[in-house]
Amino acid sequence: MITTNKSLQEQQKIKSTAQQLQEHGYKVVTEPSKSDLPFNLGGYLPDLIATKDDRGIVFEVKTTFKRLSVDRLQNIAEQVASHQGWRFVLITLDDENEENLQLEEKDFPYWQELESRLLKVDTLIQESFFEPATLFLWSILEAALRKKAIIENIPIERFPVNYLLDHLYSRGEISIDQFEIFKDFLKFRNKIAHGIMTPIDATGEILILANHTINSLIQEWISTI
Repeated sequence: MITTNKSLQEQQKIKSTAQQLQEHGYKVVTEPSKSDLPFNLGGYLPDLIATKDDRGIVFEVKTTFKRLSVDRLQNIAEQVASHQGWRFVLITLDDENEENLQLEEKDFPYWQELESRLLKVDTLIQESFFEPATLFLWSILEAALRKKAIIENIPIERFPVNYLLDHLYSRGEISIDQFEIFKDFLKFRNKIAHGIMTPIDATGEILILANHTINSLIQEWISTI
């Protein structure tokens, strides 16, 4: 039975998530009690837990990612991740991704693969294929941002990308200069992705700046591994 202090939408999301997990072979417990938890999480009780083989997922379901205490949830995520095979997933009704079983670190390319993709972006830029280079480069940045959030146990990997940028900046994972460049690049990318006629100067200045900044950020993050 789902707790009554949840909204109807949240209750429906919990139910659909449980069904989806069961279809993937997971054993699911909704509204778990402390005795249902495989380890102590203090006074915290999740909305559901799912186990399969030697893996487990702890889920928190919220109506929206806005006004959430990410710091509190990050502490919980770190506690969960300290147990081998377990991870914490925050689900909201405005998630970027509807597939609840995705967005683990393994779902994203290795850092070395992202570096290889950046080399392909360089080739596109050199050949003045600025529009495909923009879309490809943005996909690399977004993969890197979501991967970083998972590695650092910041449960925001499912957030829309503009909020993902905001939270990573507020937590010091990206600098103010990087943040401003990525925000400008996001606006530029959105125009191209939505088919809006977007003048691109002959040098591809904004694209080249974003490319350099993304390269530097990925190298910075690789150096901390």
